[in-house]
Amino acid sequence: MECPWKKPWLIFMMGAIVLILLLGSNNINGCFTEEKRSLLDFKAAYSSDNLLPSWVNNSSSNCCEWERVTCDPLSGHVTHLSLESLNRIPTRSLNGSLFLSFKYLTYLSLSQNYFDGFIWDTEYVEDNGSKSSTLLRLETIDLSSNKLKENIMEFVYGLTSLRSLILSNNKLGGLFPSKELSVLRNLELLDLSYNLLSGSLTTQGQGPFSLGNLTSLQTLDLSHNYLSGNIPEPFLARLSSLEHLSLSFNNFEGLFSLSILANHSKLKYLEIGDMTSKTFQVQTENPPWNASFQLENLRDFLLFPSWFFKNRPTLEYIFLSQNSFVGSFELPLDDQSQHMNQLYTLDISNNLIQGLLPTNIGFFFPFLNYLDVSSNMFDGPIPSSIGEMSTLTSLDLSNNNFSGNFPKHFFNGCISLKSLAMDNNRFNGTFPSFVGNLNLTRITASRNNFEGEITEDMCELNQLISLMAFDLSYNNFSGELPSCLNMPSAGLINLQGNSLTGTIPEALLNGSARWAIDLSNNKFVGTIPESVYGLQNLMFLMMGGNHLQGQIPDQICQLRYLQILDLSGNNFTGSVPSCFNRTTFAPGTHSRGDSLSNWRLEWPSCTELISQPFERSNSNKLPESREH
Repeated sequence: MECPWKKPWLIFMMGAIVLILLLGSNNINGCFTEEKRSLLDFKAAYSSDNLLPSWVNNSSSNCCEWERVTCDPLSGHVTHLSLESLNRIPTRSLNGSLFLSFKYLTYLSLSQNYFDGFIWDTEYVEDNGSKSSTLLRLETIDLSSNKLKENIMEFVYGLTSLRSLILSNNKLGGLFPSKELSVLRNLELLDLSYNLLSGSLTTQGQGPFSLGNLTSLQTLDLSHNYLSGNIPEPFLARLSSLEHLSLSFNNFEGLFSLSILANHSKLKYLEIGDMTSKTFQVQTENPPWNASFQLENLRDFLLFPSWFFKNRPTLEYIFLSQNSFVGSFELPLDDQSQHMNQLYTLDISNNLIQGLLPTNIGFFFPFLNYLDVSSNMFDGPIPSSIGEMSTLTSLDLSNNNFSGNFPKHFFNGCISLKSLAMDNNRFNGTFPSFVGNLNLTRITASRNNFEGEITEDMCELNQLISLMAFDLSYNNFSGELPSCLNMPSAGLINLQGNSLTGTIPEALLNGSARWAIDLSNNKFVGTIPESVYGLQNLMFLMMGGNHLQGQIPDQICQLRYLQILDLSGNNFTGSVPSCFNRTTFAPGTHSRGDSLSNWRLEWPSCTELISQPFERSNSNKLPESREH
């Protein structure tokens, strides 16, 4: 008869039974005794029954079923601990020894716990001169938003399996901990932002303590510290796996060349700037280079990154607004292979970019739908190539120093243009010859140097049918308005601050869509047109500072939505309509006295009311008036 111990399957089964008995000897009710004890010790030290009600010292209680605890379903060992926001006493230090029993832990979060320091109970063992931890499987540790100091690195130093280390928003001071970090070769995310770290990144960066060893890094955030010296370009060059890099708000000095990132093909977020040192500069163009990355977010540069427009044929949207870019906006030479044929939106507004717009901008972006260069420091004439952008629907040139006039039919090639904004520039010439036959829904050209008369030619333009906003305020227009001038769909008409004369045409005020009319500070004569009393949706009516005369009829009180009324500075006679006593205007408006010579209302200007995009005309929310 064959001996049973010679049967392989029987030997395997017996071995498995022995292994289960060994592994499960300390596993009570699905929870290992030493791990359960450590959890209860943590609760006793830092928390309470209110925050951790299921954590009870009961033999029948399974710690794998406690809140904030996750165990491996096969082994029963604790693998995840989410212990954020449990400590409410700000003078307690974190005891790292409490976690040494969790040998299978892969995730640990201790964020937002007010820990003000770190203590250690000599649980590390020395191994060839370096400290090693029993937490050999820990891959993610989040210690953010505490008050931990630099000695926390004693705990971190032995966590050699770490992939994510988050220590942001603490009080880590002293020199940058290159030595402690250099051994964490598996790190993919390192966040030390919002601390008190100082010194150079190469302070301890010589020999074996180089951050260049962390070649797996995908996210590196060292922003909002006091780091100084030059940014070590060789160290960054080695980190070619980076997707997110933030070094802003430090004391770095000297010249940093973006060409060092030329091979970082995965880079999506780049934040480098806002240094307290005045000697720090970002070099974007020299030497010439081609970036291999496709950024999604680009922030805090000094010079406008013209290099960004090279070799980007597949980009569809570029948003670089509301930064602090300076310098000029340049495009590659007019090579069709460089054209960005798939770009639909380009927004570089609210920066400090200066100089001329590129002459080839209309050819380089042939299918652009939306172009916003507003609120910069551009000057000079508008490139004629813009007039050939057949797919352009919205063009915003406002708040710059553009100058010159527009040749007749300048925009004839812009057959899709709907919105044209050119406020606050130095354009000149007559109007509306450059508009041609565009079917605009919005044109705002306030605060320029346009001049001449608004002639009957405008009555023949197709654009008037669909025009919803018309603002030519604060220019040098003169003469009488044509009697045929009518914009049936216009909600806003603003001709304030010109030198227009004659009577106000009835046709101009005809249209049920009217919600704001500002004709103030001109030289209009005659009476208030009868058509104004039929504008049932009118909210703002400003006709002050003219030479209007006659009496103000009670009909004006039929405008039930009227919020702001200005008829001051005219030659009206008689008394204030009695119905005004029953009319509620916007807060801050009022009348004084019983005669029109003393009567005045105060209000925000119409220009202020439409300073936001035209969508405001479709909003029911009214802006608040200024107190006076």
